[in-house]
Amino acid sequence: MIQHRQNFLIPWIKNLLNIAIGTKNRPKVNACKSVLGKICGYLPDAAEYKIITRTGSPDVPEMPLSIDDMMSGARNRAVNVFEQILIGNSQPDYAIGMEGGLFLKSLPGSNFLLTFLQSWAYVYNGTRGYWGSSGAIQVPDKIARPVLDQHEELAEVIDRISGEKNVRSGTGAVGILTRGEIVREDFFYQALIFAFSPFYNDIYTS
Repeated sequence: MIQHRQNFLIPWIKNLLNIAIGTKNRPKVNACKSVLGKICGYLPDAAEYKIITRTGSPDVPEMPLSIDDMMSGARNRAVNVFEQILIGNSQPDYAIGMEGGLFLKSLPGSNFLLTFLQSWAYVYNGTRGYWGSSGAIQVPDKIARPVLDQHEELAEVIDRISGEKNVRSGTGAVGILTRGEIVREDFFYQALIFAFSPFYNDIYTS
């Protein structure tokens, strides 16, 4: 059975993987725990893992409005937290960055733009890194326009429209849009599985 060790280091235990996450946001951290609970045994020489959380810097706009921004933000969070943390004299085995945001897409043959919500993840081991993304859900104009035109935070708009507080730390905007059928943790879970896959699937290297 995979053990979750989150509050202390045991450097003498063989095959203890130290996983650094560039966020303290609950849905993101929970998504990491769920993914590691599934795939930790597939990772090279993995027996147990320990999660270390830090507030990572995305170095992109606070409200990403493009796929490029989300990909860059996820990568920057992972690389920054990898460089911040020392365990003995070593960096973590893996560092994880996650970023969510909006992107615009025009219809074929039309200038009409649709707005979509999506999440991205990046997993980095100091030598190589890979991205993964969630699916995307179309966002209605009453939510998208305040973000795109008035530069409001999506979290503030969702809280106001839904009448709930701190949605980003719970179901997230996707949870409001799907009535809880898909929540923010699910979005990042999918992205993380895709980002971790090249580390444990030989098809990427053979």
